Amino acid sequence: LVYKNDAIREVILKLAILINGSLKRKKFSYAASMLEKKQYWENILMRDEDD
Repeated sequence: LVYKNDAIREVILKLAILINGSLKRKKFSYAASMLEKKQYWENILMRDEDD
């Protein structure tokens, strides 16, 4: 019975992930681009310090 509930919960989670996938992908890509910009600026600042 517990195993069956876990299986159902897994299916529901997978469905929720699929439904929210596009929203999360947009948020993730935005966060990733912000992180890339942050790393880009940090690299520039580090380079300036090296000179």
